[in-house]
Amino acid sequence: MYQLQILWKQQGQWENTVFTPRDFVACKYLWEEYTKHYGLEHSYRIVEVKSTMDCDTPMADVYGG
Repeated sequence: MYQLQILWKQQGQWENTVFTPRDFVACKYLWEEYTKHYGLEHSYRIVEVKSTMDCDTPMADVYGG
């Protein structure tokens, strides 16, 4: 899973955008669109994140998780 992050006004700290983590192709599409429209004002990057869907529930074994 990948997360799109923003560096607001080209300064400060990198922050996650409002978009949830998604596959690389979808995240790259968002990066391209936002860079095209807002790239002069803000910076964007894609970072890999750990899956948010850990399957450690009692039923995980039943469903193969």
